[in-house]
Amino acid sequence: MTKEAIQNCFINALQKKGVDPFEESYRTRMAKQKLERLKNELHQQTNKVFEHWEQTNGQPMNDKRGARSFFNKAERLESKAIDLNKQIKEQEERVERLEWADENRRNGRNKQGGLMLTIDNIPRIEEELERAERGESHYAPVTLRKYRKELARLKAEKEQLNNVSSKAQEIIESGKVNQWKKYPTVYFIKGLRKVAIELKNGAFEVSSKYAPQTDEEKAIVKEILG
Repeated sequence: MTKEAIQNCFINALQKKGVDPFEESYRTRMAKQKLERLKNELHQQTNKVFEHWEQTNGQPMNDKRGARSFFNKAERLESKAIDLNKQIKEQEERVERLEWADENRRNGRNKQGGLMLTIDNIPRIEEELERAERGESHYAPVTLRKYRKELARLKAEKEQLNNVSSKAQEIIESGKVNQWKKYPTVYFIKGLRKVAIELKNGAFEVSSKYAPQTDEEKAIVKEILG
């Protein structure tokens, strides 16, 4: 499978979930809006600086008290403009980092540049492991060992999700649970803290790691499982 085909598989998987892989993240959009606001503020502040200096009409000031007040205000205005310029540079760097993270996401990578360990990204992981076999991967051996291990887990989870019973599908569609993206066979109960059920052999059972603790939690889980 070509790199383009693998990327298309990942994009199609996201689109099926209602996620636009080409859309900027919320954080990127907010960061860009803030950058635009800062630029507008700097423009307005720069105008204030020029307008303040234009009050002298190029003439020397004979009133020492008035001159001191004038120059103090000029210093404040210029200081704010300098601070805004500094904020703009910092915000531009933040936007650049977020855009890089968005680009990584579109290519099946996390913000650190590693592969996303999700079922949707199985083709991309397989491709990278094939590259490693040819000696073409830039990932460290320890990272590649991790990817091989995680790939086996993801394939097993995918098999679980492909063989969901009608009862389990009914629970999923009930809106009472949220799927954990990192471990897709684990579903957390809405309204409860760290209480989950887990898909095994196509059916749901109480998660051993996120089991209900109180009588109320146990009753809710029992009602969901039926």
